[in-house]
Amino acid sequence: MIDPHELSESLEVLAPEAPRGPRAPAVKPSLPKPSGDDGRMLGQTLGAYRVVRRIGKGRMSTVYMGEHVSIGSHVAIKVLHPHLAADPWMVARFYAEARALSLAAHENIVTVLDTGAAGPSQHYLTMEYLEGRPLAALAAVGPLPAHKVVPILTQVCDALAAGHARGLVHRDLRAENILLIRRAGSEHFVKLLDFGTAALVGESRTLPPADGRIDVHALGAIAYQLLTGRSAFDDALDRQSRRCSPREVNAAVPEALSALIERVLADRPEDRISRAEQFREALTAALQGAAPVAAPQPVVQAQPRPAVKPAAPTEPEEATPSLPRARGAAGPELQVRFHDAGGAPMGLLRCVDVGRAGLFACREGTLPSLMSRVRLTFLFPNGRELSCGGEVVRHVDGELARVWGMPAGFGVQFVNATKELKEAIDGLARSELPTPPYGFPAPVPGVAEAPVPSRDDSVAEPLLRDMLSRPEGDPYALLKLKLDAATADVRQRAREEQKKLEALRERPLSSAQQEKLTLVLGRVTAALGKLGQPEQRLEYDARIGNFQGVARCLAAGVRATDLEAHRRRYLSARRASETRAMVYALTARSYEGQGELDKAMAQYEMALREDPLNLELQRAYWSLKRKLDVAHSLTPQASLMR
Repeated sequence: MIDPHELSESLEVLAPEAPRGPRAPAVKPSLPKPSGDDGRMLGQTLGAYRVVRRIGKGRMSTVYMGEHVSIGSHVAIKVLHPHLAADPWMVARFYAEARALSLAAHENIVTVLDTGAAGPSQHYLTMEYLEGRPLAALAAVGPLPAHKVVPILTQVCDALAAGHARGLVHRDLRAENILLIRRAGSEHFVKLLDFGTAALVGESRTLPPADGRIDVHALGAIAYQLLTGRSAFDDALDRQSRRCSPREVNAAVPEALSALIERVLADRPEDRISRAEQFREALTAALQGAAPVAAPQPVVQAQPRPAVKPAAPTEPEEATPSLPRARGAAGPELQVRFHDAGGAPMGLLRCVDVGRAGLFACREGTLPSLMSRVRLTFLFPNGRELSCGGEVVRHVDGELARVWGMPAGFGVQFVNATKELKEAIDGLARSELPTPPYGFPAPVPGVAEAPVPSRDDSVAEPLLRDMLSRPEGDPYALLKLKLDAATADVRQRAREEQKKLEALRERPLSSAQQEKLTLVLGRVTAALGKLGQPEQRLEYDARIGNFQGVARCLAAGVRATDLEAHRRRYLSARRASETRAMVYALTARSYEGQGELDKAMAQYEMALREDPLNLELQRAYWSLKRKLDVAHSLTPQASLMR
């Protein structure tokens, strides 16, 4: 339960004129506050780069330009804020971005070059340095012609397809996260930023393939804004209102393109285009005046193909038409010998997408536990052998591999990789050796995979059945949390559920149970993504009218300036809500003035359900609740019970 005394005091320190520096979460008062002084970073050397100047600053990190101390080349260095480095969960989230980007190598996705730490409170990653402008700046100009918009959208589709092929979902696709740079003779070459951060918040988990449609739907909203100069949701005052088509807003939009955008933004998910590859093809066809592609088939109907193909001198079979491989998705491969943390051999595995930060190991059957440590020995083509540690950061089981058109296996993030190893991997990436296509991992000599049991495991089944019975779309119900649960309790409960489910991987699960396990793990991860961080939880709680959850977010450190920005977006689609909230608030103050506190509380609650992000209403409600609790505690009956 929320303590109104504690929360009222927390809300009192929130004011519109609050300083812009991030505040330490209220649930962890021992964390130091940010100094806001970034000058100390200038001139420091991180790895091989000297910090030259600050580029920008966000809630989690500050980005600097770095210059190589020897050759003068430039990179972008993202440094986690020192006050967040004391929180292991935040550090894990920071490195999750590097892991995601490493696994989704693509020319339209910003490239992570390296990661490192210069002491316990200075975590950083280096990325390619890019000069350009965000797509949001172009969108602000007004409606753009279709022949300029479509090439930008198709590049974003290529980037999304590369990520989705690895099971990575952006989940925060906005015009601000799409950078336009000059390259290859184009002024609008796309670089997608922050890919995978939302999907890999805290701990990396396997995600259901249907989640990819979240990104496609978000891209449809961006397309609508570029073509019309207005938000796709401006007309969404209530569920009965109809959104104007792009062509109705801007007559210059081709009819086929307008119809395509409307389909991507359809209210029912099953009516939308679900794959980035399909959206790309349809965009090209619509620009040429062709009709949009036929309705997409459900993901579960994708035709599987064999995980292993006999070694024969024939051309490899093509991927099914609905699952084309993303352009630029494949990377260098190597044979790598694996041992678990205890030194037990795991066999010689074919590894693809080998980069400076990690790789993907192809393996059918039982996979090592997520977040477990492994030891790797790389067998380079020239006979050289190099070793390093690693951490298992993702799973792709057999069923997901067939749906996504990639090998089954697990992703590994390197731990303490030496400079010698990184240089050897760089040399491998520059080699001219062809990379075999995905979907046909070579058999590992001498390693027999355990057969999949045909019968359900009696220990795992009750837990899986219980998780599947919980409401899918309600993260509070899924995690069995109260609406006013503290943020720390949300994270703890999600990790407990993940730990219980991950333990089932060691059980002899049937194929059906393995599918169920992947599904429920994805649901728990999605719930943690919605509720585990105050900023994300704030938006979700506002949508469902959970003003108590909003209060928890405020107490956990959301700034008043950020709250007001969220409130403006919230009310822009609910213009009548603010008026209704004002009426309820005036009635509440009238009751309060007459001493009828219980009636005033009821009116304040109704006001907050309409306008849950209103800071003044939150203050008034919790202040009154504190008075009411004090009044109740002084009744004769309460005094006798003490």
